[in-house]
Amino acid sequence: MRCPVLMQVCEKDEIIPVSSARETEKLLGAYADARYYPIGHFDIYQGEHFEKAVEEQLGFLQKHLSAPKMGS
Repeated sequence: MRCPVLMQVCEKDEIIPVSSARETEKLLGAYADARYYPIGHFDIYQGEHFEKAVEEQLGFLQKHLSAPKMGS
């Protein structure tokens, strides 16, 4: 894989083991942008955790999908 990957991982996830995310992060190497949250699987979809996750998604997309500036 040769493109950046945003990984948003809930450390207290009872559905998907955090170890799987850590292994994937290692495999992706420099392409991985992993963010870890001290919450459960569904907690990321509400309240302050949701706001933080969306903020980080937008930042990731702006960083990697922004059009080059004129003259660059």
